Amino acid sequence: MHRTVTARSFLIRSSSFGLGQLLGRHHKALGYRTAAAMLEDAERGETAQIDQMLRFIEVDRAGAMLRALQAGELLQFAIYYNGAGQAQRYATKIARAAGV
Repeated sequence: MHRTVTARSFLIRSSSFGLGQLLGRHHKALGYRTAAAMLEDAERGETAQIDQMLRFIEVDRAGAMLRALQAGELLQFAIYYNGAGQAQRYATKIARAAGV
């Protein structure tokens, strides 16, 4: 039983879910006791998932992601949120969606 619980916990921490595709490993930063609790909250629906995404933007990188977004630095925001690999593509999509 312990091995199954540990494997499930690992899988949830290693998985991304919700509209923001947040990794379960961010659960503590977002105020959840466990990654499973974060997943359960996300399963409540879109409102919970949007709330998680907004909290992630606020707290990740000590607020640097939020500051980049507020300053209109969409490329930097995309790098912070999703890494450098597809940053330009995501920054362009964000700009289009925002009408910038």
